[in-house]
Amino acid sequence: MSRLNWKRPRRSFVPWYDRDLLPERPTRPINTPRAGANRKPALSAKSAPQPTPRTSAVAAGAFSSAAMLRTWDLVEARQALAMTTEAVVFCDGSASPNPGVEGLGAVIVTSAGRVELYNGGGRGTNNTAELGAALLALEALPAQCRVVVYSDSQYLVYGMTKWVAGWRRKGFVRGGEPIPNADLWRRLDSLNSGRAISWGWVRGHNGNRGNELADKLATLGRRQ
Repeated sequence: MSRLNWKRPRRSFVPWYDRDLLPERPTRPINTPRAGANRKPALSAKSAPQPTPRTSAVAAGAFSSAAMLRTWDLVEARQALAMTTEAVVFCDGSASPNPGVEGLGAVIVTSAGRVELYNGGGRGTNNTAELGAALLALEALPAQCRVVVYSDSQYLVYGMTKWVAGWRRKGFVRGGEPIPNADLWRRLDSLNSGRAISWGWVRGHNGNRGNELADKLATLGRRQ
């Protein structure tokens, strides 16, 4: 029987839910070519994530000044974003208690400035609120806009990058019953289809200013 070499370095164990959802590996936008050899540097989990190629980075100082617009009115947000061609979104949602009253928050960063959206008041769960926050942001942006969406919800990011294609083929039905939150997934899939949208995960409550601001907006939406 061979003896173990305890001095030999071994790979550390990474849980399945952390293996693919790293900030360094956001999905590339659909309908766009793969990045060439001159790729951007890897992302740092301790800094604001950088979008994928062909999407503008979060401008320096984007969170240091007042927002161009803070509103709960989707029509007002659409008017402010009507000419936007590239955007970075941080979205967050929560329910208190869970299930309970929902709050939705989205920070939309563009070259012209920052738009902060909030909404809520309905009843749901943390998961339905996370999906609702992403819907809120995408419904505010024009269809031709390239978007990178960052969320701290693995449920949302896995759903849009790994599961939604299979759900669509099966009509969002599993075992003869609609999948959980099927209506929200259908709306997200419809908004995502045919558009240049990337999805990336960021760790929540970890110093990311976009994510923290989205969380505050979700609280505002729940309370107001």
